[in-house]
Order: sequence, then structure tokens, then C-alpha cells
Amino acid sequence: GGIGSGKSAVSRILKEKYAFEIIDADLLTEETYTWVHRDLEESFGKAIFDTQGKVIRSQLSQCVFGYPDKLAKLNAIMHPAMTALVRRKVNQSENNVILDAALLYEADWDRLVQKTMVVVSPTEIRIKRICERDHVSPDVAMKRIQAQMIDGERVRRADVIIYNVLDVASLERQCKHIVE
Repeated sequence: GGIGSGKSAVSRILKEKYAFEIIDADLLTEETYTWVHRDLEESFGKAIFDTQGKVIRSQLSQCVFGYPDKLAKLNAIMHPAMTALVRRKVNQSENNVILDAALLYEADWDRLVQKTMVVVSPTEIRIKRICERDHVSPDVAMKRIQAQMIDGERVRRADVIIYNVLDVASLERQCKHIVE
């Protein structure tokens, strides 16, 4: 699912109740930034880094969201490195794995998994979650949503669809149905 859809909530349920291992692409992003530091600096400047040389995600987001050419440049830098890391993590795992990734299809990571599961949620709810989580305005949240694949395309390509519109109990019932 896209940003703010509830992927992490579903991943948490599958981990806690069914012992799935979670590979969180957002967490792998931090590791990938160190590998591609030079390319990021050349493309987006030093202003996206803090004094320790770590990427300031909010700065990088401001540089790319709303600018399709810059977002494409970022993806061209990040996706190959992250694909290698994701592939290694999936191959090293001895358990059932959930790859929690907003850009599963955009990065072609659907090729690394046996089945795809998409979490969808209404745009208004997603905007609210993004604003609360990331402390950004609704306009910024909407730009992030619009920078990703539309839900209809994700749903069309998915093997399994989870609708995150009610409460945690509803998500748990859907997860149980999927696993059994």
C-alpha cells in the first residue's frame, strides 16, 4: 500500500500473531543512504545532510516531492541499492517474510516475493495519518500520496487486498483469513 495506508499495522499483526519476519523498506532506506551518500550529495546538495552526514529525510522530501524529474533521479539512485539489500535480506531469512514497502511495484520488488498483498485506505484517512506521524501539512501529505502509484493500480496487481477502513480488529480478522 501507499504511504499512510496502514502497512505497518498489518505487518505488526502478522509478526505478533503469526511469527512472520518483517523486512521494513523504510528502515533499510537509512542503511542505503550511507551506500549512496556521494550520489545523493551530487544530485541534491549538502543541504539534505545533517552535521554528522546523515540524510535529513524532511529536507530530501522537500527537494523531490512535487518535482517528478527529481523524484525519478532519487529513485534511480536508491532503487538499485535497495533492491540488492532487500534481495539479500529475503534470501537470508529462514522464516516467512513480509516485505513492508510502499514502492513495491515501482521498485519492481514484487519480483522478489511469492505473493503481493496491498493495504488500501481512504485518502482522507491517509492524509490524517501522514500529517500526525510526520508533522506535515495536508498539502505536503497529498504531494507524497500523489508521488506514488495510485491504489487502483496496486489493487489490480495484488494477489491479496486488505482494506484498512475500520479498526484493528478488522485488520486482525483480515490477516487471520489470509494466513489460514
